[in-house]
Amino acid sequence: HEMTIARGLTKLGFIADRLQLSTQIQEAGRRMYQLAVQMNFNLGRRTAFVASACLYVVCRRNLSPHLLIDFSDVLQQPVRVLGQVYIRLVRRLVGADPKCPQPLGEAVVEVPVVDPSVFIERFSRKLDFGGLQRKVQNTAMRLIQFMHRDWICVGRRPNGLCGAALLIASFYHGFSFSARDVATVVRMHEGTIRRRLHEMRQTPLAEMSRGAIEQAGAVQPNSAEDAPLPPCIRERRRREELAACLEDEGRELAALADREPTAA
Repeated sequence: HEMTIARGLTKLGFIADRLQLSTQIQEAGRRMYQLAVQMNFNLGRRTAFVASACLYVVCRRNLSPHLLIDFSDVLQQPVRVLGQVYIRLVRRLVGADPKCPQPLGEAVVEVPVVDPSVFIERFSRKLDFGGLQRKVQNTAMRLIQFMHRDWICVGRRPNGLCGAALLIASFYHGFSFSARDVATVVRMHEGTIRRRLHEMRQTPLAEMSRGAIEQAGAVQPNSAEDAPLPPCIRERRRREELAACLEDEGRELAALADREPTAA
C-alpha cells in the first residue's frame, strides 16, 4: 500500500499544482486518496484518474470553482472517463455502491450538489466586463437564485446554468455577447445555453425587469401553492394540453362533417 499511496500522492500533487489548488485542498485530497486506497478503490483504475476524482470530491466539498473539465485538460483525457471514476468514487464513499458495500462506516463522506454561483466570478473574468464586472456578477448570481427557486438548476450542469445567467446579465448591462461567445467560455455547447434560456422564459423571471431583479433582495422559496413546476413536468403538461386541443379539434371537425349534407 505504501508504494501505491506514494505514487498516487505524487500524481495528485502534479495535478493540484497545475490547477493551483490551495494547500488546504491538497491536504484534504491526500487524505481522500489514502482513504480510496484503503477501500481498494484504486484496484483496476489508473492512478491519475483516482487522484483526479479524489481532488474533485474535495473541490466540491470546499466549494472551489473547479470543474471536471479542468482535470480533463490537465490529464488530456475525456471528461466522460474521469466522470465515470468520480461517480463511482462518490457512490463508494456514500455507501451507495451495491457491488461493493462501504467497509468503513466512519468514512462515509457527503458530497454537496454543485452551486453554480461559485463559478460566476471565474467565467465572468474571461468575458471581460471591464468596470461593470462586479455588477454583472451580482446580477448573474441573483439570476442563479431565481433559477434555483424555479427548479431550473435541478439535474443541470453548473457551467450551462452560469452561461445562461451571464448571457442575460450581460444584456441587462448593455453588452452584446452572443450565446456562442458565452458557450465558448463556459465550455458548453451553444444549444445547451439556449435550452436553459428557453426554460427561463417559462418562469415568472421572464416578466421581470432588471430593476425588479436587482431590488428583489434575497430570493425566497415559493410556497407549495405558488411554486413553479420543474421544466420536465411543464413540458409534459404542455404536450398533454396540445394533445387535448388536437383531440377537441378532431371531435369538432367530425361533428361538422356529420352535420354537412351528403351529396345527392
